[in-house]
Amino acid sequence: MQYHRKLSDAKTALGFITLTPSGENNIIIVGGANTHYDNFKELPSEYINAIDRSKIILLQREIPQEINILVAKYARSKGKTVVLDLGGRDEPFSDELLQNIDFLSPNETELEKFIGHGLQGDVEGTIRKDLLSKYPHLKVLLKLGVHGCAVITKDLHIKCGNITTFNSTILQDYQVVDVTGAGDCLMGSFFVRYSQLLGTVSEEELYERCMKFGNLAAFLSITIKGAMPAMPTAKAVQDFHSKYISDLKI
Repeated sequence: MQYHRKLSDAKTALGFITLTPSGENNIIIVGGANTHYDNFKELPSEYINAIDRSKIILLQREIPQEINILVAKYARSKGKTVVLDLGGRDEPFSDELLQNIDFLSPNETELEKFIGHGLQGDVEGTIRKDLLSKYPHLKVLLKLGVHGCAVITKDLHIKCGNITTFNSTILQDYQVVDVTGAGDCLMGSFFVRYSQLLGTVSEEELYERCMKFGNLAAFLSITIKGAMPAMPTAKAVQDFHSKYISDLKI
């Protein structure tokens, strides 16, 4: 079920994506309705209804931070898992927001901006020193592009490589054409699987399987041009898994 907040006095948001011959992209965003709020002190009823019916709340920084804070606080009060994608607006982070987030999901560039300096090769040490020392409750899903992804917590560091590292013959049948939306696909797929497996396996196995599932879906997404049209279905992921990496537990 989907919930929409309809506005009569705001235009639909727009996104313009430029694509290089190698498949890399740049994105220009016009906020429109995504940034249109009359009240930063209470949540619209549509948001409350959506949160109440959800297990996991995924936030991104293309809406005002004040709204993200309200959503995160309400969701946490209802026992929901709250995830924040670090992409979007280039503005200081609210401590109140970070205190009410369970997972933070940046790519390496976004993480460097967040901590204020380069990673200098020691990603795990940097995250623990500059982020988890202040927010030990946070779990970081780090998107590593062609190198896959990693989950880093105060106790664990688990990395999962690009899905093609598990079967090199995949690249004989597939070609990378457009990386637009790959990080979003990975993150969304990770948390779909997370909601299915949580409480049924160990924490370490949970992250490993979710990362493999997310990397698989993200790889499929970059073999098709576009963003939304490239998002794979559950059946497409299952069929790919059965054909190429059926021995890999996802």
